Amino acid sequence: MPGQPPTFHLNSETSGTGKQWRLPHRPWGAGWFLPWIFIAVGIAIAAIFGINGPVTLPNFSDDTFAAIFDLVWLIGDVVFSAVGLLLITLGLAFRYARTTVTLSQNEITTTDQFGLLYWTRRLNTAHITGFEINVGTSSTNGGPSVPMENVTMLIAPTDLPAKFKKEKNKQHDFIIAWGYPKTWMQQLADALTEDAKSINPVLADLETTTTFGSGDRDERSDAVETPVDPPKDTNILLLRETDGLTINIPPKGIMRGSKGLAFFAILWNGFILLTLGMIVFTMLTPNNPNTSGPDSPWTLLFFLPFIAVGVGLAVFSVHAGKSQASLVIIGSGETAVLAYIRISPVLKTREMNWSANEISHLCVGDSNMSVNDVPVQELQVYPKQSKKVGLLAQLDDEELKWIAYELRQQLGVSKRAIAQQD
Repeated sequence: MPGQPPTFHLNSETSGTGKQWRLPHRPWGAGWFLPWIFIAVGIAIAAIFGINGPVTLPNFSDDTFAAIFDLVWLIGDVVFSAVGLLLITLGLAFRYARTTVTLSQNEITTTDQFGLLYWTRRLNTAHITGFEINVGTSSTNGGPSVPMENVTMLIAPTDLPAKFKKEKNKQHDFIIAWGYPKTWMQQLADALTEDAKSINPVLADLETTTTFGSGDRDERSDAVETPVDPPKDTNILLLRETDGLTINIPPKGIMRGSKGLAFFAILWNGFILLTLGMIVFTMLTPNNPNTSGPDSPWTLLFFLPFIAVGVGLAVFSVHAGKSQASLVIIGSGETAVLAYIRISPVLKTREMNWSANEISHLCVGDSNMSVNDVPVQELQVYPKQSKKVGLLAQLDDEELKWIAYELRQQLGVSKRAIAQQD
């Protein structure tokens, strides 16, 4: 059938270090074009921006300015050529690399090999807490995620702390194999679990779970959610009633609600006003005949876009800091109705409502705004028949998680909806 992974039977070998499984090249299935995108983009970057002609070496003994220009141009050629070569190499590695997994008594080793290039990862088996098959997902217009059965990853969750600071309070996941069909990863997980009994008793009781997408593990699983308590310093009021739930969200304050954007708006507008004041003062100075220079009246037109940006930043800051909102749920389960109303001092009132059976899933996710390269979080409602709706970006992350949990419990919806394939 189209889209089905090729028939595969996993075979093992016994090496001097333990049991070994050698997987073939990744078939990729419907995603066969993904590695070729890397290759095509790499060739384009190297050909268009990289070294594609005679190299001009800088000559500082002749014209210093021209030599500096030649040096900058040469550095740019080298950098773009290196980037293009890296993308080509990654594309070929994604397409033709193969994975070998070795399980010994105290260590699991996995190696991705492409030609002379190797990527080897090792982990002490004592730290493994299970096996997880993570199925890649895709969605259209923010709708339910659809599993990509041919693009999965076999992971060994561990009791070790995550390696990156941005993943604080999370555990490290050891990547065993990636980019293979789900049925292949299931065979490998079963083989690892079975052989672990004879190699290391510590691994005998490990279980294999299947998760979807790139969210947190508790978000991807179908397990019962862990209750989320309200933050201690929150001023949000939650009222439980016999026929539903009401959450009242008072204004956060301009500085806190705008996530620091108000401070930037003050700096931006202050700089623009100062610059405009200097220009106006110069224009009003007597005996100033300029009509086309930097102190001419036409210069004011140049500042119009910057003034518009400053006004927009100020308006958004006031909106985020002074808006008040309410979330009201009438009923529970599939018959419940969720209503949202936001009252802003600078923008028009916003009202929305959904019935529980119209909602695919409800979670906390990245908004379209970032502060210091960190995405601002928002409450996201995913209707089944339309695009997602982002709400309450002015709130703290812990407040959003608490609100999302309470809404899911009352509505009976999940964090992430997965459309099952036939």
